[in-house]
Amino acid sequence: MLLNGPRLTHRVPFLWRFHVVHHIRAAQVVTIGVSPLALSIWQTGLLVSILFHHSHVRLPVVLERRLALVVVTPRLHVIHHSIVRTETDSN
Repeated sequence: MLLNGPRLTHRVPFLWRFHVVHHIRAAQVVTIGVSPLALSIWQTGLLVSILFHHSHVRLPVVLERRLALVVVTPRLHVIHHSIVRTETDSN
């Protein structure tokens, strides 16, 4: 019998290490009582945010400065990962 992905992630210890975080998230959701809709909206927003700040899109300076007040922009994300300590430790 072939095992599908979900079964493998529960039975193979190496794969379980990566999958267990989803069980932890489920426990958090149950504990705080968040609605499925609210969770879905939050996860979608988080995904869009992550895709945006990892996109390495070059924005016009005026737009960059305005957006940086409310979200992490691609440029801010690059600075966050800078090898220059004063850049990574600054706002």
